[in-house]
Amino acid sequence: MRLPRLFVPLCLLVMAAGTSGAAAQSEIAGPLVAFAEDGACRLEVHGNGKIFLIAATGMDAGESGRYLVANGNMMPIDWNVTASADGRFARYYMPFRFGRQGDTVTVSFATGRCHVSTTFGWRRGIRVID
Repeated sequence: MRLPRLFVPLCLLVMAAGTSGAAAQSEIAGPLVAFAEDGACRLEVHGNGKIFLIAATGMDAGESGRYLVANGNMMPIDWNVTASADGRFARYYMPFRFGRQGDTVTVSFATGRCHVSTTFGWRRGIRVID
């Protein structure tokens, strides 16, 4: 069965991160699994192996940037985004690939003055319900 082109990106479950603060968000998503720094800019990935919070900090309020997430041969997420009033951009990401139980994701964030990029692994588990 061939799925519509828009179906795959919708399956990624990309949600806007709340404004409750970085500490609370990282507690929801899990421990730090990857990071990168370039000058004042920092990219952090927090996660539990299945759901991840990807956050970039250190930008100026309202600064434009490019957010890119690549997960194997799936169509990448490639967005032009704007930093919040506190110089932050964050999104939750739940990786998925048909027929795969895990893989590696590459994420990058770039502005006119910095570029940060990192990778992290994800893994699906099989749940047994008794």
